[in-house]
Amino acid sequence: MKNVIEFQATLSRGQFQFDMKCVFGEGITGIYGPSGHGKTTLLQLISGLLSPDNGFIRIGDEVVLDKEKKIDIPSRNRKLGVVFQEGRLFPHLSVEENLRYGEKLLSKSQRHIQFDDVVSTLEIGHLLKKKPEQCSGGEQQRIAMGRALLRSPQLLLMDEPFSAVDVALREQILIYLVRIHRKYRIPMLVVSHDLPDILRLTDEILMVHDGRVEAFGKYLDLVLSRKMLPRSSGEGLLNVISLYVDEVDEERGITTLIGEKGEKKVKVHCEACNEGVALGREVKVSVPPGDIAISLHPVPEISIQNQLEGNIKRLLHENGQVVCLVDVGFPLLVELTRSSTERLRLEVGMKVFCLFKSMSVRVFELD
Repeated sequence: MKNVIEFQATLSRGQFQFDMKCVFGEGITGIYGPSGHGKTTLLQLISGLLSPDNGFIRIGDEVVLDKEKKIDIPSRNRKLGVVFQEGRLFPHLSVEENLRYGEKLLSKSQRHIQFDDVVSTLEIGHLLKKKPEQCSGGEQQRIAMGRALLRSPQLLLMDEPFSAVDVALREQILIYLVRIHRKYRIPMLVVSHDLPDILRLTDEILMVHDGRVEAFGKYLDLVLSRKMLPRSSGEGLLNVISLYVDEVDEERGITTLIGEKGEKKVKVHCEACNEGVALGREVKVSVPPGDIAISLHPVPEISIQNQLEGNIKRLLHENGQVVCLVDVGFPLLVELTRSSTERLRLEVGMKVFCLFKSMSVRVFELD
């Protein structure tokens, strides 16, 4: 993967000490961690809204900050699009005027992303003559995304884009973010303290804690290296899997999803999918590891429809709990008690069956 952003900066503000060094690639990277630990500071430094005590930042081929060489390109001239959690639209301007504000600093030759295309992609054509206050929270976030895109940026920065909207609107915003990335292929850094939201967008995660990089890598690798194991009972792991719609049985209320290679099927209650979902369509599904049971044999005459055969690849013991990684055709994390693990005599390499209800599976359509 091409290195798009090279970042190194230190910043001291009272008791808060920020010190990070990282390199981001072309895809979507989730910036994850507790509130007040430096996630937003990272974006503000990249965007130029904050200036570090020391540092170096390169975006694409352009060095936008080098304290030693006294290079510090102003925020408005950095080739970035920024979306804040509250949108920050201009209340006195119409939606169209807000959108076109993103183009103002660009010459026509620099406008690689066109106005009509953005309006169509984000489905906001009916809002153009309105003022922001006449738009819903979800619509305002889409307008803010459009304004950021019309900067024709090399990088999109999203600071808690889901926190100001309810669950239903959050679903819409996630779909539009996936759509934007697939269509324009612009790298994104997305800040969130909500792990499920990040995992629906990407499995590439930068963990931030106390102003420092705690860990950086693929989600499953972070779990298996114990860097992503829950710190408290309020936190949890999650399985997020890309699957494809294979069959819809509306009469029985079951949608069958299948892995990319067609090796295992996961049955999902039809209410979890929108009506009329197309066969072959890619979706993401999430299953909490705590909702999965392990059996040494298939269980007949039981209402649980998902019984996936697999082999245990890892067993991680942590605070009286055990996280088990099972290969069922795709990796599946299962949370067990130490007592259950000992009672079943689970070992790496064993064949087991992962059992979970169709209603435990949450389906997210990607577009």
